[in-house]
Amino acid sequence: MAVLGFVASLLVHRWLVPHFSGDADEAVYVLQAKMLESGRITLSARDHGLFFRPWLTGVHDGRIFTQYLPSWPAALALSDSVFGTMVIAPAAMVSVWIVGTYAMAKELLGERRTALLAAALVLFCPLVLLHGSLYLSYVFSAALLTGGAALLLHGYRVSSRLELVLAGGAFGLVLLARPFDVFLFGFPVAVYLGGRHWRERSKLARAAGSGLLGFGPFVVVLLAYDTRVTGSALRLPIPASDPLNTFGLRPAAHAPRPTTRPLHLRDGDGSDAGQRLRTRQLAPGRGPARRPRAGRLPATRAAT
Repeated sequence: MAVLGFVASLLVHRWLVPHFSGDADEAVYVLQAKMLESGRITLSARDHGLFFRPWLTGVHDGRIFTQYLPSWPAALALSDSVFGTMVIAPAAMVSVWIVGTYAMAKELLGERRTALLAAALVLFCPLVLLHGSLYLSYVFSAALLTGGAALLLHGYRVSSRLELVLAGGAFGLVLLARPFDVFLFGFPVAVYLGGRHWRERSKLARAAGSGLLGFGPFVVVLLAYDTRVTGSALRLPIPASDPLNTFGLRPAAHAPRPTTRPLHLRDGDGSDAGQRLRTRQLAPGRGPARRPRAGRLPATRAAT
């Protein structure tokens, strides 16, 4: 199934989105990957900021930075360097997602048939295959979080320190792509593991230490990256580039604000046709004007 998902994602890319989709964020990830391939994480604002400013970028200290964190662009850059194309990276993530789903379901439920069914549902989900053909980071996050959770559960059960460190590393890679996803996914997994084995406090502590051993270096990289591109270790690129990009509900940053204007209908002689129409519709004794029956509508209006 993992091989089938990989091949299917490549075919979807070839047939549906060979030249990007309608999501303009794809171009930003590809731009950032090209920057990493050339050994840069920022661009000169003097050279690129006056005539052509790339989409979804911010400026700090005379340097242009993209809104996104570097791990997924680094994976795209690695794919491009090794295979000559970036499309291998998202397709490979679909395979990781399928294998991770099988492993996680088997750990949670202990039934091979149910785990195979769960993996098949991921494989045949159109949304999964679509994201496996795009350069967006969603499939990267989902695949590594699922695989990391499977490693965490299995590593704890068999007391494998290596698997626990690898689980922390998988979560750390997602931290360098979509930090809030780590909390959304990791918190329920931690609650499940702690609630099920709450009596094994010493084992839980050792497992947490091993996981942090794999996770910690990525926290350091995140803080260093933020300091380099935004000037503050605790300021992510997204809110640094646009103050509206914060947690919570907010108006869409690029959507036009709705406005209202009075509408005046006038006849050729300057009289207020709209007022006369309202007067006729609400004249005393006559009531509101009735809408004509559907059968009496002209054919063109009925078709519209």
